[in-house]
Amino acid sequence: MTAASCSLQSCPELRVLSIGSHRCAGAHRSFSTLQIEPALLNIITQFLLEPPRLVTDRFMGLLTGPAVELKDGDQTACHRYGVGANWRHELASAGAHAISEGLVKWTVRCSGHSWAIGVISEDRWQDLQKDNSMDWPFVGQGVGQGYGMIARRGSVYISRQSPAKDPWNCNCADDYAVPASDLQGATLFSVVLALDREHVFFEKDGVRINGSVVQLTEHQASYRFIASVPDKTSSVTIIGS
Repeated sequence: MTAASCSLQSCPELRVLSIGSHRCAGAHRSFSTLQIEPALLNIITQFLLEPPRLVTDRFMGLLTGPAVELKDGDQTACHRYGVGANWRHELASAGAHAISEGLVKWTVRCSGHSWAIGVISEDRWQDLQKDNSMDWPFVGQGVGQGYGMIARRGSVYISRQSPAKDPWNCNCADDYAVPASDLQGATLFSVVLALDREHVFFEKDGVRINGSVVQLTEHQASYRFIASVPDKTSSVTIIGS
């Protein structure tokens, strides 16, 4: 998010601050009360306007299922030709960097009719390895581990993991279906992890996808990028800085 794009209408946090300053400043309706403390204003400005840091990442062989092949110096994960999969974790690969603070972004190029990208916490990665269910994404229909954007033959969904106390999603939390018009002409996708604000969201060509913000349920965890590639046409490439 840039200073130009963060208006009172598009940035709820800025709107709250503006309302607060109106009450303090009376008829002046300005940030004059905040300007008395430049250091505080600088911190608030950085929090609201500073763009996410692009993570220069790669897939890690030790965190890659047998049905996934890594190429391009481990920047690309693709389906391994001739290798089948019995469990969902066999089609997944996670990144080398575990993020525990800040505002960060992974930008990727995806190909094929079906793929999934997102983030997963360290603990949930361990749970994924023990998950003996078969649905190719790491998460889908609220069942599985992590938070993901899932492409299934032309349809795209935003999915969140099931609660720890409800591993099979008995409450039936549906995925959010992204309108096809919102993704038309997309070439690059991004996963943006905002740990200070305890949420993750997804972008298309640098613009946030409407309805893609998902609240994190594990606030003190470290998270890794994760991808799933179920088909011989599937691939996900992490774009460097």
